[in-house]
Amino acid sequence: MELLNDIKNYEKLSPEQKNILLAFLIAISSLLSLIDTIITKPFIVKIGLANIVTLILINENRFKIAISVMLARVFISSIFSGTIFSLAFLLSLSGGVFSIIFSIIAKMFIKKATLIGISVIGSFFHIVGQGLLIILIFGFTNSNVFIISIFCLISIATGILTGIFASFVYRENNQ
Repeated sequence: MELLNDIKNYEKLSPEQKNILLAFLIAISSLLSLIDTIITKPFIVKIGLANIVTLILINENRFKIAISVMLARVFISSIFSGTIFSLAFLLSLSGGVFSIIFSIIAKMFIKKATLIGISVIGSFFHIVGQGLLIILIFGFTNSNVFIISIFCLISIATGILTGIFASFVYRENNQ
């Protein structure tokens, strides 16, 4: 597929092609985030479908692009959901920053890291980032620690699910 080839050969693209690719990846990621919000509306927990794009970029060692896509997606999704600069936005941003940092670290230092493994690490640290923000704002209470712990457990399942989706998309487009 051309999209994956463009990601793999990013250095060879013209500046205009790089901008188009980045805009396209941000659009896909933002759309997946919106779909994720619609699908999981009755629940508190999102699956993390938007991270499929980020995972593929990290898997291809396109760390700067992955960071750009994540940051843009958080801002765009918050604008469309009407939560820009709210607590929900700050939670999304803190989770995204922690997630991408630890996903990149995992990719760099774990030789046999798979998309599923990176996804689980990212999902778990997304909750850690959000949990730290909650504790900073609302204090270190037993109820906060309990809820954060529950979400950390759930993050493993959502990380596996997102990693499976990312692996499927990557495998289908890498043939």
